[in-house]
Amino acid sequence: MGTHRILDDADRRRLLRALDGVDDVRHYRRLQALVEIADGDSITAVARRLRVERSTVHRWIERYRAERQPQGLRDAARSGRPRSGPQLTDARLKQLLTSEPRTCGYDANAWTAPLLVAYLHEQGIALSERTLRRRIHEARFRWKRPRYVYSERADHVGAKKGGSSDG
Repeated sequence: MGTHRILDDADRRRLLRALDGVDDVRHYRRLQALVEIADGDSITAVARRLRVERSTVHRWIERYRAERQPQGLRDAARSGRPRSGPQLTDARLKQLLTSEPRTCGYDANAWTAPLLVAYLHEQGIALSERTLRRRIHEARFRWKRPRYVYSERADHVGAKKGGSSDG
């Protein structure tokens, strides 16, 4: 960038003061990098020490210089992971879980997660099995696979083991 300094002494003092109150490691690292550049270290050397690209250090410098405020180097708030399958509402999920797969053309008595995922894919709703299970849990639905209940014991089942019947 030529012989002129990227950051001056006032920037250095401002950055050093900001370092004292920082509790976020990423923010601290960015401030420290700019202090080192204000001390005369090259962008290449700082980037190498921090194991980041030079373009990343340049971006930090530009973010700082835009307002000359150390707070400008903080991470912005993020909304998090985007919701998968937003068109699958809780009401639609409940309607599906309480219906029989036969009504949708499947040869099954009850929905399984893989079967429901396959059906949703056909409807244009791309979800993984894991995401479907998470959505069911988030909606607070109790959904279990059906269990078969036998009304009486089968003839072939023997007596309880361990005891002798002849005295």
